[in-house]
Amino acid sequence: LARAPRGREEPVAQLQRLLDAHELVLGEARPLARQAAADGDEGSNDLIVSQLVRTHELQSWFVGEHLAGRTAAR
Repeated sequence: LARAPRGREEPVAQLQRLLDAHELVLGEARPLARQAAADGDEGSNDLIVSQLVRTHELQSWFVGEHLAGRTAAR
């Protein structure tokens, strides 16, 4: 994850960076969960899905709802 810029930042830009971070984690966790399931490693799959995927999907949705209809100035 990229470090936050120094100084002040608009709230919409902060929320967009947060959303991007959640999506980045999801982009890594989903393939890991699929691979664990394919390998028959149900424990790892359950851990990844329950602790990473579900958590970040929920947070991504919450942050996305705050951004609905707004655009970040990038």
